[in-house]
Amino acid sequence: MKLASMLVGLAAGVSAIAFTATPAHAAGTVSGTVSVNFSPWNVTCSWTNATTSDVPPNTLTISHTSINSTISCTGGIALTVTSSPTVTFSGGNATIVSIDVAVQTPSCAYRVSNATLLGPGPTYTGTDVPAVEKDPKRFLCPDNVTMGTVSLAF
Repeated sequence: MKLASMLVGLAAGVSAIAFTATPAHAAGTVSGTVSVNFSPWNVTCSWTNATTSDVPPNTLTISHTSINSTISCTGGIALTVTSSPTVTFSGGNATIVSIDVAVQTPSCAYRVSNATLLGPGPTYTGTDVPAVEKDPKRFLCPDNVTMGTVSLAF
């Protein structure tokens, strides 16, 4: 009899855990474009279906490896995203907390921080987004640049 009551109690405990567990959010995808219009570059890069850790309006991280697997650029410049950006959402807008990018030809590395992209979604767009060179005073790499347009479509 003790064994039977223990099993009933254990089953009830497992059921309670199963019904009170928080469901996981599904990962999503994002496509995007970046236009860089400053001397010596005039380039537009875009990617499709990069994976995200969650869906808007939840805070999410975009996989930089999935961006890099489909990114393509015009203008003879290659752009590589070197960190997975976190994106937050508030008041219908999106904020890229921080993202590091590398530009080849010449080889320059930039960081974009706290870039606000205007919504409402599913597409968020920012203009004149500032980027700062990660190693200032490098030959052929402007210390501060402005991205013409940055757009994310979830």
